[in-house]
Amino acid sequence: MKGVAWEKSYFKKIALVALLLALAAASRRFEIFRMPQGGSVNLSVVFVVTAYIILDVKGSFLFAVIYSFIVFAMEPYYRGVVQFLLDYPLAQMSLIMIKLNLTRVVKRSKIAQGLVILGAFSVKLFLHTLSGVIFFKDFAPAGKNLWIWSLSYNASYTIPEALLALVAYFSITIKFRSLFALRGGDIDEE
Repeated sequence: MKGVAWEKSYFKKIALVALLLALAAASRRFEIFRMPQGGSVNLSVVFVVTAYIILDVKGSFLFAVIYSFIVFAMEPYYRGVVQFLLDYPLAQMSLIMIKLNLTRVVKRSKIAQGLVILGAFSVKLFLHTLSGVIFFKDFAPAGKNLWIWSLSYNASYTIPEALLALVAYFSITIKFRSLFALRGGDIDEE
């Protein structure tokens, strides 16, 4: 009978990942603003944060990998394999830090929880900035420091996205505290 319970849990996790991916992909179309060379602030971050709150680490990893390919399919900026890795899979996987660290600080202050989210988005910002310096330098104004240009360009959409993620996180966890227990492996521990 244990095999049946495992299969039910496994299929439930896959269904939940698929649902969150569909919601995140569809909500990418609701843009607050879009940058000219890529990057935007949109409502998908609400479902991305939700995924990292309620999925376990394996489910979060699966979500991040698949979602990065969905984002690439919707906004294909390609300048080589390394640029693709920096801007898509690694940038999305950096947000798994939310899941890995929230389980450690959830009983601490709201400030600690907010810092975890801001830290994850800081890593994402660094990856996009590095990609900009290496692969998108031809878009920088002449004479402008590449690092400052790339950082300011990528921060102009990553910081609002991080703030929207904070609002989403605190709204979700306050409203649905009993539903989202915020412990590792929520889906598997039934």
